[in-house]
Amino acid sequence: MELPKEARDAIKKTYRAMDENGDGRVSVAEVRRASKRIGIEFSMDQIKQMMGELDDNGDGYINYPEFERMITEFIHEDTEEVNAARKIFQSMDVDGDGKVTIPEIVSSLNVSKAEAKELLEEADTNKDGKMSFEEFLNVYRGHTG
Repeated sequence: MELPKEARDAIKKTYRAMDENGDGRVSVAEVRRASKRIGIEFSMDQIKQMMGELDDNGDGYINYPEFERMITEFIHEDTEEVNAARKIFQSMDVDGDGKVTIPEIVSSLNVSKAEAKELLEEADTNKDGKMSFEEFLNVYRGHTG
C-alpha cells in the first residue's frame, strides 16, 4: 500500500525525532525515552519484545525501513477495520442519512426497541438521539463514552 507523501513525510519526521543521536537507527533506550515523552511507560522487557518483532535484520535496533513497514502495516490494518465498520454501519443506516436511529437498529439488527435504545444510548456520545459513524466506530472498536 503506497502512502501519500504527507504521511511518508510524517513517518520520517517521527523516526528522526526518535533517533536522538542521528545514527540512522533507534535503540531500546531511544524507544523508551520517546514513549515517556508521549506519556506511555513501557517496561524494558516490553520494549525489547516490541523491538524484536520489528527488528528484521536482528541488529538490536530499528532502522527506518523497519519503522516505516510497521507504521504502514498499522495504517493498512486500521483502514481495513474502518472499511469493515463502514459496511456494517451502512447496512444499519436504512435511510442513508449518515445517522442510525432506534427504528433502524430494530429493523437492521432484529432486536427489540428496548435493546435498540440501550445500544444507541451506549454509542450516542453527543446525546442527539442518533448514532453517527464516528460514534459507531468507537463502539465497534470497544471504546465508549
